[in-house]
Amino acid sequence: MSIALVIVILLRLSATNRRNHARRRRRLQRLRMLVDQFMTGDPTTYCAIHHNMPILRLWFDVETELRQDFRLTRKAMHSLQRLLHREQDHGWGNELEVLIYTYWLAHGLSYRVVARVFNVPKATVHDIIHRVAQNIWDNLRRAIDFPQTVDLPAVGQGSMAATYV
Repeated sequence: MSIALVIVILLRLSATNRRNHARRRRRLQRLRMLVDQFMTGDPTTYCAIHHNMPILRLWFDVETELRQDFRLTRKAMHSLQRLLHREQDHGWGNELEVLIYTYWLAHGLSYRVVARVFNVPKATVHDIIHRVAQNIWDNLRRAIDFPQTVDLPAVGQGSMAATYV
């Protein structure tokens, strides 16, 4: 038997073992959720905010300033959340999604790092960032008053005049 064949067999066995382990973990998770629902009578929420995360403790403490971590004041953050508010009946919630997006934008971090900071899955961070960015794009005209096409020459002249003063 060649070494390559042994390596292929070992790799297949380890891949099968990982799939079986993931399947068992999902099955146990479903079982735990069913037991929890049976014991409490309420369905288990899959999007639970962990208030003990340092970044969320900072957010929930209304006395602390957010500028260092989010590059926005608390008042600006509330205004942004009101501007981007949308009705949703499931998920992480609009407030947390805007927090995740602004934290990611303020620091330029990878999705993996932001996922660790907020204790949410990496794929969820990806979805949240794209969803909030699209929401910003959709609401851009509500926050910024762009000049009309006929006004562009006057705007350009004003900018040029301000440059040479």
